[in-house]
Amino acid sequence: MKKLVSIILALVLVASLSSVAFASYPADVDYQYNRSGTVHCSRVTVRSAPDSNSSGYGKLRNGQTCTIVGETGGWWIIDVSSCGFADYTSGYGYAKKDLISLNPSWIVVDPYTYLYTDPWYSGKLNGEQYDRVYLVISESQDFYCVQCTEDAAGSSFIRKCDVPQYSQEWQNLYVIADNNVPVLDNPGGYTLNTLSRYTIVNVESWDGYGYYYVRVLSDTDYEYCGWVNQQYVQKVIN
Repeated sequence: MKKLVSIILALVLVASLSSVAFASYPADVDYQYNRSGTVHCSRVTVRSAPDSNSSGYGKLRNGQTCTIVGETGGWWIIDVSSCGFADYTSGYGYAKKDLISLNPSWIVVDPYTYLYTDPWYSGKLNGEQYDRVYLVISESQDFYCVQCTEDAAGSSFIRKCDVPQYSQEWQNLYVIADNNVPVLDNPGGYTLNTLSRYTIVNVESWDGYGYYYVRVLSDTDYEYCGWVNQQYVQKVIN
């Protein structure tokens, strides 16, 4: 009997050691994201708590990307499934904010979407914009803080509820991030046309190396397709 109890206790101990205790998502996080970030140091540890003494899930190296879902104090809250850790495939972890930079992200909105001076529902209107694409500077629970696609300085706020959710057919939306971006007939092939910055495209396939096959989504070039170097496109977050 004592031997049986010893075996059961040993099994419980092994199971507890092999299980993964992920940090839960804090309820008091002021800013919540779904943004890509890039490591800009030699390596950064993703930890179980926003504390340098807490246990680590693994390390991200310079140039690696991860998904940032929030922040607390001086720490990013990381979606561990985006880190590529073999032993940890779900849950949340923490990494120092000054070691990971948010990548640029854009949102697509309908024409005449209201802009506000402050992130409050009672905030003053800051006009309307005819541009459909906005660079996201930061975001809160209910608002995006955006820089207009124009070159003018300044920022405004857009209600998240005013940002349309696209149908499943167009869930892979990207935006062209530079001017005169060549569209090729094949990866590395001949130039068919060029696209201007802030053009919205749907990425339909990837060659496995460095080119996306895109379909332009605009009133004038709706059915236009071709291959674009992936360094010239950025993910649209809605």
